Amino acid sequence: MKARLVIFLIVLLACLFSFVDARPLKANAKKGKVKNNSKPKSGGCNPGGPFKKVIATPCGAFLNNTDKYACGVHVSSTDMAAAIATPQWVGIGAYSVSCVCFKKIKVTNIANGKSVVIAILDHKLVEDKGGLDLTTKAWNELYTPDDVHRGNLYANWDWV
Repeated sequence: MKARLVIFLIVLLACLFSFVDARPLKANAKKGKVKNNSKPKSGGCNPGGPFKKVIATPCGAFLNNTDKYACGVHVSSTDMAAAIATPQWVGIGAYSVSCVCFKKIKVTNIANGKSVVIAILDHKLVEDKGGLDLTTKAWNELYTPDDVHRGNLYANWDWV
């Protein structure tokens, strides 16, 4: 009987914690609405840049548009957005809002010269300096079928 009670309590606690989102939510942040487009400021927020010949990839995680991502907002495949690599995140832990959240960057595909301006709305959990995961919409704006490297782009980017 005690074992069943313990299991029940563990399951109950697990269910309760699954409904709690401990990540902070950016005030006035709405899906698809990126209000703050200034460059990150020095003094506490120095993500570096510009970045040359980094790898940008299409991110399948953005297809699930019901989740809140690291900047505390919903991101869908139709948003012009990206996840930024760990070295540029400038936050405390993987799920903390960073000073780079909602900042805009200009990404240029080295192979074809196409450029887009997109917002940083997520954190890419890898150590590749300057690397980006792009939403489907951002990827499709940069990619062309004759690109040599299928599945990733070599790109330059900087803060706007």
